Amino acid sequence: MRLLIALVVWAACIAGAFALSSAVASSIGNTTTTASSGSASSGSAPAASSFDASDVKATDSDSLFRAANLAKALAIVRKHFGADAEVTDATVYPGYLDLTIVKAGQENDVYVDAQGAYSPTSMGSAAGDQVFPLSQLPLDGPQTLALRIAKYGGTPESELAYMVLDVDSTTNRIEWLVYPLQGNRVEYFQAASPTSLIHGFLAGG
Repeated sequence: MRLLIALVVWAACIAGAFALSSAVASSIGNTTTTASSGSASSGSAPAASSFDASDVKATDSDSLFRAANLAKALAIVRKHFGADAEVTDATVYPGYLDLTIVKAGQENDVYVDAQGAYSPTSMGSAAGDQVFPLSQLPLDGPQTLALRIAKYGGTPESELAYMVLDVDSTTNRIEWLVYPLQGNRVEYFQAASPTSLIHGFLAGG
């Protein structure tokens, strides 16, 4: 186990507390894809075009960290799979959204970029991972987390790479994992919801 960092920053009332700590990230699994890879942990992005989704930064006007932009991407997913599609994990990069959706016993990797390009890929029979409804991915979730991390965690929004929403294998509860760009002193942030206590896990701790 990594050592718990003694630094704890408490936000007032609604903002909630922000704790900075360090521990083994055993629950992360295969969600540690870097922002520049061009694909999320659950699958590959479609063929490159004139628009390169991996070039979009967190603070760009078309970033999916912004609620209005994420709303457009999710609307495309809902059109094909429904508002309460069963999701095993969702990864939000500034330039694209990548989800693993279970439908009729089959897993589907669903990719939507910041310009609305949609690409579903069948992945075969579902592996039995726990699912949650697509509605559990709030439109303002990434935006809220980015603002709170910048305000209380000392990591500007511009230094955030991607965010993962999945079910923790230990607690069986939904969790958010937010990964900064490589080289940041924090390896990742963890929270049960965009407005709940956020833990920061130090790199190399």
